[in-house]
Amino acid sequence: MTSPIKKIIIFVLVGVVLVVVYFYFFSGKTVQTTIGGLTSSTGKTVGTQGLVATSTDGVGNEIGREFLSSLLNLKTLTLSDKLFTNDSFRTLEDFSIVIIPPIETGRPNPFAPVVGMSTTPTETLSIPPIEGTLPPAN
Repeated sequence: MTSPIKKIIIFVLVGVVLVVVYFYFFSGKTVQTTIGGLTSSTGKTVGTQGLVATSTDGVGNEIGREFLSSLLNLKTLTLSDKLFTNDSFRTLEDFSIVIIPPIETGRPNPFAPVVGMSTTPTETLSIPPIEGTLPPAN
């Protein structure tokens, strides 16, 4: 194939791909937002617009009321403290470990010269002379 024919074929293929992508994403199809895979306790499908009060079909209002009544039912719940007065609970032991905060050790820069210490030794090491003869070195 010659070079101009290759360019024309590539240009046409890119154009076809762009048209397919345009129709796929911007075709104007309406997507049902109420099919979301979530189901209420009454068996009705709840979507992204299910709880909006301005819904025209009334399903959103009904689900909103149902949700509000469930929230109000949560306010009437009471918790019993019998668990904390039970003997079994009182015999439990705390095995938690107390974490001690880390202590800073050493110097900020261990390679910096030591300030305030002399570098000359204060004591001299004396080696006593060895009595006798040493074996010859090989």
